[in-house]
Amino acid sequence: MKQKKDMHELMAKKLSGEIDKQELVFLNNWLNTDIKNKELYHKFEEIWERSSDFGNDFNPDVSKAIARYKKRIEKTILLKKKRTRIIRLTQLAAAAVILLFFVYLTNTYIKTNDLITVVSDSTATKQIILPDSSIIYLNINTEIKYNKSFKKRIVELEGEAFFEVRKLNGARFTIITKSTSVTVLGTSFNIKAPTDEINTQVSVLTGKVEFVPKGINKKLIIKPDQQATFNKPLSKTELSVIKNHNFLVWKTGVLSFKDNSLKEVLATLTENYKIEFNVRDEEVFDLRLTCVFNDQTIEEILEEMEIILPIKINILGKKAIIESN
Repeated sequence: MKQKKDMHELMAKKLSGEIDKQELVFLNNWLNTDIKNKELYHKFEEIWERSSDFGNDFNPDVSKAIARYKKRIEKTILLKKKRTRIIRLTQLAAAAVILLFFVYLTNTYIKTNDLITVVSDSTATKQIILPDSSIIYLNINTEIKYNKSFKKRIVELEGEAFFEVRKLNGARFTIITKSTSVTVLGTSFNIKAPTDEINTQVSVLTGKVEFVPKGINKKLIIKPDQQATFNKPLSKTELSVIKNHNFLVWKTGVLSFKDNSLKEVLATLTENYKIEFNVRDEEVFDLRLTCVFNDQTIEEILEEMEIILPIKINILGKKAIIESN
């Protein structure tokens, strides 16, 4: 079922012109493995042509579509129409359901009146260009909301996102999370606002950010290479200097270590790759690592670490056992 959904998404990307080279090769290989795959694609292509008149705000209700066509079929049976008529209606119902599902897959934006919601799933990050030309990069499992007109330049955030805010005639740009608000004129920064609301973190790369925890009548100005963390249960905010930019690996793909202890390295890998380490020999914690990893999987990173350092690593799914070698 998962593969079928993935192929639907790739077919949608190809027809909308958004597929990249690697995805296109994968799709073509799948199409060439079975004539039925090509037949399915041609059906989707035909439906796509028929759906070209629908706007982005088309919000289909699949259940109602199925019920509507079932009612028409039942009515046809009661009237004792020809069998060919019944078959034709069944085909139309199937086509309608596929069409609605297809439009759903290709519709990134969920619109409710004037509110636009953009969601990234658990498999990929996403880039959004706002009406004022500001850019937001969404980490996985992140949701943003903003008004379609975007006149007030306000974004609601749940999850983690990197913002590149465009300066616009002195107009302020505000990001609201469940426990804080961040206001800027034009700058680049990262906000991590997890659903548990325990720690909201703002890390500034350029410009200045005005940080206001909810319930605390005190504004904090965060400058470049500074990071503020608000602990909601303790109603406490800490300001620190960013010493490790690896928190942006989800966006840049780059992990950089310069004479870091293995303990620090493992903490970074746990945070960014959600992997659990079981260290059998605690003396390896003091080993130092200087290395840059660029767009590499956790398996590739650990393999290189095993070569660089006198350690042995055994990977078991999302767990890794480390011992001295």
